[in-house]
Amino acid sequence: QAMAEAPPQTFISTSAIGAFQQERCYSEDDAPDAQDFLGQLSQDWEREALAAEALGVRTLIFRLGLVLGADGGLMKQLLPPFLLGGGGPVGSGRQHFSWIHIDDLVRAYVFALEQAPMRGVYHLCAPNPVSNKAFSQMLGRVLRRPALLPVPPLVLKLAFGEGAEVMCSGQCVRSVRLQPSGFEFPYPQLAEALASVVRAARDSLPLGGLLTLGARLDET
Repeated sequence: QAMAEAPPQTFISTSAIGAFQQERCYSEDDAPDAQDFLGQLSQDWEREALAAEALGVRTLIFRLGLVLGADGGLMKQLLPPFLLGGGGPVGSGRQHFSWIHIDDLVRAYVFALEQAPMRGVYHLCAPNPVSNKAFSQMLGRVLRRPALLPVPPLVLKLAFGEGAEVMCSGQCVRSVRLQPSGFEFPYPQLAEALASVVRAARDSLPLGGLLTLGARLDET
């Protein structure tokens, strides 16, 4: 801090919706309350980030929902089993699923850099959170594949390790500050967001090969 002769005008710190428990739906006005390791880590991380305000730096904290993109992360893990007809809700499927399309995520960062009045905490989640079951059904519909059989959480953890945690648990998080600041979501609805991800995945390998095969099977 003392070594920065020209401190940045804006500092954006990335946090996670894992800062909250799973009991209800949370907005930016709610204080983080999760007591597990991820929750405590998120709260400690945010507390340190906000210290930049005392140095005169405009500070924002972005709590990210589950990011939907074609090049990695959650969707790269989910697309192959769903294309092969083995997709479905995890466990009961009632757990919350707060999501955001990767294009909206990137646009939000650019937008915030250009909007000097913005500061404080913002939830980067689409306006329409769903349940795990609703997400699985919509992904199956977009891929034209069944998504009916519940997947035991243990099976998902054996397949994807710690990466399965985002599907086994979930928080309902709403963004109530981002849109009033002037930001618009190009992908506010899950169906359009998933369709965009699937289109983008056709151009990548090996997912592109699976998607192309799936499309050919649909045509026969």
